[in-house]
Amino acid sequence: MADLLHVQPTARTGQVLLWERHAAHPDGECWIVADDRVYVVGHTTAITGLLTSGALAVAAAAPEPEPEAAPEPDAEPKPAPKRGK
Repeated sequence: MADLLHVQPTARTGQVLLWERHAAHPDGECWIVADDRVYVVGHTTAITGLLTSGALAVAAAAPEPEPEAAPEPDAEPKPAPKRGK
C-alpha cells in the first residue's frame, strides 16, 4: 500500500473539501469535510493540491479511532420460540 498521510482541514466550514476514489486511499476512497477531524488518506494529486493551497495541513497526531455505536437495547424481551410437539 502507498504511504498514508494524516491530514486535517485548516478551516471549519463544514463543506466537503474532497471526495475521491483512488487505490492509494484506505478502502480505495476518501471523504474530507472541513471540520476538526484528522483524516487518513493516500498521497494523491488531489491531496497534494489541497496541501499546497493550504486547505489541508499535515496533522500533528494520528486520528483517534471513532467510537463504536452501542447496540440499542430491546424495549421488550423477545419471547423464546415455541417448539412443536
